[in-house]
Amino acid sequence: ELLTYRGNHPGYGKWESHGTFDEDEGDSDKVCEILHDMLSHMEGIDRIAVGHTPDDNIRIMCDGAFMALDSTLGRWIRGSGNEYCPGPEHFENRKGVDVPRTSRDGKYRCDEIKAVCEGQIVRLDSDGSVNVITM
Repeated sequence: ELLTYRGNHPGYGKWESHGTFDEDEGDSDKVCEILHDMLSHMEGIDRIAVGHTPDDNIRIMCDGAFMALDSTLGRWIRGSGNEYCPGPEHFENRKGVDVPRTSRDGKYRCDEIKAVCEGQIVRLDSDGSVNVITM
């Protein structure tokens, strides 16, 4: 996954189309080696953290030098992606009036939006340690 979100990795030539990627992790050692070399030339920078990389969990790779920090923490995104689905607040505000969870043609049904957030956050401590906290 490292550096694949923008197609900037050694295996990019294997992709059949933009938006898909080669699941083969054979390039990860080389990519980590390149990343560590790049960071060694950047005074005071030990790691790179990237957001807007949605997945269920945070990914920390290359011995902590690369962090993909988007764990879809928000309950709407985790529950339905970018769909416009009703959540608990919609039902409370409607005072008993039914709010549809399906598309007009009935082909799409929204999953229930949970009342609390899920996912992970990262805490970077002053000693340089990286701690993943699961919500």
